[in-house]
Amino acid sequence: MKKTLVALALTSVVATSVVATSAQASFWDSWFSEPTKESIPAAGSTPEVQEVVKTTATSTIQDIAAGLIPALTQQLGVSETQASGGMGALFQLAKGNLTGDDFSQLSQSIPDMTTLLNAAPKLDPNSVESQLGGWLAKAGSAGETLNDLAQLKSQFDTLGLDAAMISKFATTAINYLQSDEGKQTAALLQKGLGALLAGES
Repeated sequence: MKKTLVALALTSVVATSVVATSAQASFWDSWFSEPTKESIPAAGSTPEVQEVVKTTATSTIQDIAAGLIPALTQQLGVSETQASGGMGALFQLAKGNLTGDDFSQLSQSIPDMTTLLNAAPKLDPNSVESQLGGWLAKAGSAGETLNDLAQLKSQFDTLGLDAAMISKFATTAINYLQSDEGKQTAALLQKGLGALLAGES
């Protein structure tokens, strides 16, 4: 009888040991075994990954564009108020020359676009420049370009800047944005100011 009990006890211990060992092996395998290829999503294959990449790229462009006003103050020797007002005037011109989709894309790359647009000096509709601009606007594309120049000159005069600074603002801004991340933004701005830049060349 005692031998039978001892044999049963040994059998139970061995069985318990085998179960415990299998459980431990399964536990450690779950930590140290290499994941199968099927369990690893390919880079950029999920909408979540693509959205992160897109957001990161957008942030980089905005980070670059955020330094535009300081770059203008340093390179052109103008005040922050003059830099903001001058760029606001140029962005107003670009807005009028670009399609809604193009300007929306440009705005998304430029932080505080609304603030810059509002910083541009307001034109007096009764001023000589405004009245002259109305006549020029009716003279076709060449007249529209002259009208743009007349309005910009008036706005830059208000900021205490001469007409020569108009092209300097435009070229400095485009060159500043002309990086790998900002190429599309620079191209849109150049497109919006195309006639102006041609007229200034």
